[in-house]
Amino acid sequence: MPRPRKLRDAVVVPLVLERSLYNIAKQVARARHTSVSHLVREALKQYLEEEATRLGIQVTFSYIKNSEGHETVERTDILKILNEPALEDLDRQLKELEEVVAALEKVADKKYYGHGYYAPDFSKQLDYAWHRMISMKKLAEKLARLDMLDIERARKAVNLERRLKRIRRRK
Repeated sequence: MPRPRKLRDAVVVPLVLERSLYNIAKQVARARHTSVSHLVREALKQYLEEEATRLGIQVTFSYIKNSEGHETVERTDILKILNEPALEDLDRQLKELEEVVAALEKVADKKYYGHGYYAPDFSKQLDYAWHRMISMKKLAEKLARLDMLDIERARKAVNLERRLKRIRRRK
C-alpha cells in the first residue's frame, strides 16, 4: 500500500539548484524535521506573496490540515488591487501629451531649419515631450503587467509615440 499523499493536487516540478544551495536546504530541512520539498514550497509561497504585493496583486492562500497535521494549500485567490489612481494618472498623462504633441506638430514646420535641426526652444520642448512619453510608457507597461491596460489606452499611447518619433526623426 502506498504512503498517504501530503498534498491534494500535487505537481512534480524538476528543479535545478546549485549543489551548495541544495546542501544548505537539506541542513535547514533536517534541523526543522521537514523535507526539502516542504521548505521550497514555504519559500515559494513567501516569495509569491511578497512579489505579488510589489506588483499590486493580492494573493490569498487558504490552508487545510491533512490527516498527518501538515498544512496544504487548498485554494489560492488572486485579486487584482484596482489601481484606479494609476489609471487616472495614465489618462491625465495621455490627455496632456496629446495636447503637447498636437502643438508640436503645428509648429514643427516653422521651427525646422533643415538638415535635421530644429530651433533650440523647439528642441527643448520636443525633448521634454519625449521624456514625458517614456514616463507614460512605463506606467502603461506596469498597468499592462497587472492586466489593467485596455486596448483603447494602449492604442493612444502607441499613436502618440509614433507621432513624436515622426517629429524627432525629421531630416
